[in-house]
Amino acid sequence: MRLFLNILENKNLNGYTFYIHNFGKFDSIFIIKSLVLNNDINLTPIWKDNGILSLKIKYKNIKINLLDSLQ
Repeated sequence: MRLFLNILENKNLNGYTFYIHNFGKFDSIFIIKSLVLNNDINLTPIWKDNGILSLKIKYKNIKINLLDSLQ
């Protein structure tokens, strides 16, 4: 959670896209589980075939995207 808060509080990373290997099938579960605990973070997933293709994260005025590198 602290890693994502550090990223989301860095205005220089606004609009960045991060690619995560096998994000849609495995890692997304752990990432979303930790991020939903913070009410200030807005998550918008895009699904395909029971896996997440991408996840848009908004925190205050900062937005980043997480994409599955396999998709």
